[in-house]
Amino acid sequence: MINGYILMAQNDPFHPSVLVLFGVLVWGIVGLIGIIAYGIHCYRVGWRGLTRLQRILFSIYGVVFIIGLLIWLGFLGIVPYQWFDWIIFGRNG
Repeated sequence: MINGYILMAQNDPFHPSVLVLFGVLVWGIVGLIGIIAYGIHCYRVGWRGLTRLQRILFSIYGVVFIIGLLIWLGFLGIVPYQWFDWIIFGRNG
């Protein structure tokens, strides 16, 4: 992932890590669409009105959206990409 960030910054889109980065970015967009769709439905019928499957999907889309949001924030340069290194390995930089 970090290589994908660096190579995207260097305009080299042919590295496999860049493909993974694009996949995670698309995954974040799918999570956002799922959160919006199930959020509207949840607002109309309430949490108790959702079936078990809808509750599970709403929760999964929430996790997918959070992961995608963090990746998008790093991709847009709002947060540095080192946060990924810190979460996985527990080190800075």
